[in-house]
Amino acid sequence: MEKSGNKREFDAWNDLVRAAGFRAAAVAFLKEQLTAARDRHKLKSTIKRLRKYEPDLEIVKHLLKNHHWKNTVEKIIEDLPHTNADPEVLFVFRGGGNVPTVPAADGKKIYFGSGQTLYAIDAVSGQVSWRKRNPQKSWYPVFLDKKTLYASSGRNMFAIEKRSGKVLWAFRSDKHLTAPLCSNSLVFAGTLEGTLYALHCQSGKKLWTFNAARRIDVATGTWNNIVPAVSEEGVVYGIRSTDGECAWHFRAPGKIGSLPAVGEGLVVFGTENHKICALLANSGQLFWEFTTKGRVYATPCISDNIVYCGSRDRHLYALDAETGKEIWRFKSLGYVSSPTIQGKMVYFSTPGRIYSVSAEDHKMRWCFPLGFPVATPPVLHGRFLYTGTVEGQMLCLRLTENLNEQTAAIVLKKFLKDY
Repeated sequence: MEKSGNKREFDAWNDLVRAAGFRAAAVAFLKEQLTAARDRHKLKSTIKRLRKYEPDLEIVKHLLKNHHWKNTVEKIIEDLPHTNADPEVLFVFRGGGNVPTVPAADGKKIYFGSGQTLYAIDAVSGQVSWRKRNPQKSWYPVFLDKKTLYASSGRNMFAIEKRSGKVLWAFRSDKHLTAPLCSNSLVFAGTLEGTLYALHCQSGKKLWTFNAARRIDVATGTWNNIVPAVSEEGVVYGIRSTDGECAWHFRAPGKIGSLPAVGEGLVVFGTENHKICALLANSGQLFWEFTTKGRVYATPCISDNIVYCGSRDRHLYALDAETGKEIWRFKSLGYVSSPTIQGKMVYFSTPGRIYSVSAEDHKMRWCFPLGFPVATPPVLHGRFLYTGTVEGQMLCLRLTENLNEQTAAIVLKKFLKDY
């Protein structure tokens, strides 16, 4: 008579206990259950029992072998704050020449200008989705909306459908346009000759203009209907988005070297006489200034009440947004680009390298040599990092999480809590 399934399992268990001992038998049995379980309650029970015998890292490795839950666990790992992630080159795309402008990413595509061409390429494969040419003209950094990107090239401003590359509208200026910014249904763009335009984002209709003496560039954000913009004459303007009138202006203590960043109620920018300056966004009053040992051309980044900014003295600075006092500084091997913050990590480039530095203790996680002179600051979307080079390449690095006991414990805690 054939033994029942339960009897066979019982006999196999006894044989394993006699051969390997109770602990090894229990571990082997629970691991087998872990890799096969479909029911989440049974799976959670197995994990809790196995944690009495095995370290969390080993449990996560076996959990990843469970075909029913593998994608769930990988998603949890994907959402970790990247503090233990190492980079690898996913692809190198060669553009149309010259220096690619700062890329923009939405998870599906990467959008950037290279030479006379605006590219949309697949964010993972690097394959071209569509391209737009403007002969004899370069493309400035693009600004992404939900379904639309806004890009300037020469005297033209384009609203382009992200999915198809279809031009929704085009605005032609009498002057050469700088990089656009979209906020509150308006698109703002300065010109090399000093005019700032406000256009309706749906139609491209001109609503108002503001005039400065020299080239004017829009900041990276707005604040309470104030559009900060910086003029080559050394003045920061706070312009009302409703009517284009100047709410305030501030003459900088030196030639302005960077685009202003906006956040925490501040407008922060760098100068060529080594200053990082913070203005109150609503009034334009100088709130604080910090002196580095080099010129400041990098656009600052404001996150969690901290201002991060690079200087030509080869340091990345972290400053308290309330006081301007230094929290820490990190010395690199070259001029520091505008930084990008994601999770608890700060990413920035120097010529030929990309850095990852902890925002909490300013320790370097990694320094990745690209083999190309880097032209743009890094842009991150999820676990993918993009940067352009002076030779026309667009590089994609994938940040691959190296699990350890600490991160494995986080993964199991979240899995047991949320699933």
